[in-house]
Amino acid sequence: MKRSEARRVDVAYNVEEEEEEVAAEDAMREQEAWERSYANDRSWEAVQEDESGRLRAVDVAGQQRGERERRRRQQAGQAGRVGAERVRRGIIRYLVLALDLSRAASELDMKPSRMAAMARSAEAFILDFFDSNPLSHLALLLLRDGVALQVSDLTSPPDSHIKALQSNLTASGPASLQNALDAAVDAVAHVPAYGHKELVLLFAALSSTDPADILPAIARAKAGHLRCSIIGVGGAEVHICRQIAEQTGGRYSVALDEGHLRELLLSHAPPPPVRPDSAASLASLVRMGFPQRAPEGAPVLCACHMQLKLGATYVCPRCRSRVCALPAECPVCALTLVSSPHLARSYHHLFPVPPFSEVPLPPAPKRPTAAPAPAPMHSDLPPTCFSCTTALPTLEAEGGGVRVECPVCRRHFCFDCDVFIHESLHNCPGCEASMLPPLA
Repeated sequence: MKRSEARRVDVAYNVEEEEEEVAAEDAMREQEAWERSYANDRSWEAVQEDESGRLRAVDVAGQQRGERERRRRQQAGQAGRVGAERVRRGIIRYLVLALDLSRAASELDMKPSRMAAMARSAEAFILDFFDSNPLSHLALLLLRDGVALQVSDLTSPPDSHIKALQSNLTASGPASLQNALDAAVDAVAHVPAYGHKELVLLFAALSSTDPADILPAIARAKAGHLRCSIIGVGGAEVHICRQIAEQTGGRYSVALDEGHLRELLLSHAPPPPVRPDSAASLASLVRMGFPQRAPEGAPVLCACHMQLKLGATYVCPRCRSRVCALPAECPVCALTLVSSPHLARSYHHLFPVPPFSEVPLPPAPKRPTAAPAPAPMHSDLPPTCFSCTTALPTLEAEGGGVRVECPVCRRHFCFDCDVFIHESLHNCPGCEASMLPPLA
């Protein structure tokens, strides 16, 4: 009797546990995507209050080391191999950004949907692309209802691309990779030989509905030197997408979440290495003009928009026509119009700042509880950042982040200055200060 009662009790407990698990799974299914992402997130445990009452992360140094490791992997992937010091890149790019807005983009596995996550990442990419490549051009392509629709031209400014994307955010129908390849090849068909042709596709579906065989479209893209890179948003790898990327010299990756999607997309903002078999690998001279800014006051006719403009305009040095923004291509004589800062910002990819190395800090000494002793001073380490003069940590247990050092000038910098130097400034302040003549 006791054994039978024990079996009944065990069976009852197992049934109750299974019912609780099923109820928990049903509750998770009823939640939205953004609610499921925060179900097991206890981010309030990763912060603490400092002496001034402000919240800061518990492990600042660990987070900064992780960010530096992600940047190192990204730079190694852009160079094509680890340890590459000099990689030939193109500074004049013609890139087609394609977004899959099929019915698969309305899935809720990203918050609030795949379409919204792709749109936010695409807007950040457009701004970063033109900031890093001021002499390049970008066109926007949308996949919907089995067709590929180009909603912006290659010569458009970044604001027009973002407006065109925001006004076409509707998901419907299937996606077609063949139509996307054909539309991208036609969009860059008129590109000169020195231009680098690229296609970056955000693909949310797990299948492609094509009108015919896709293999001739892949061969056409390869013959046209179109580098196709695809980022999967559906959470699984698609074989045909990998074949397209491998045959055209591009990259294929699958995003795990919105943060990973943004990181993968922004990795395509710097120019990729030039393929040896590409027509753009041959050295060629490009004729450019440096226009002068016309005085403001009287309304003038803008040749790029064929409208009267009251603001500042730029005069083409060849045909004397007016354009309203730089860089641009003169609508009258087709001369490329740039300024000297645009050239300087384009060349920093060819001569990047070397990565800074982390400075190892000595461990904090163990102090007795009865008579605490002050921490020893380390005079060999500079106390502040060379760039922003922020106090740098001198001991490992101080919790003030990491301390990095330039391998050329041996100056020490904080983590924020390290990010700013490598992503925005592209010049080391310590190296620039070393080249200045001494004061009399």
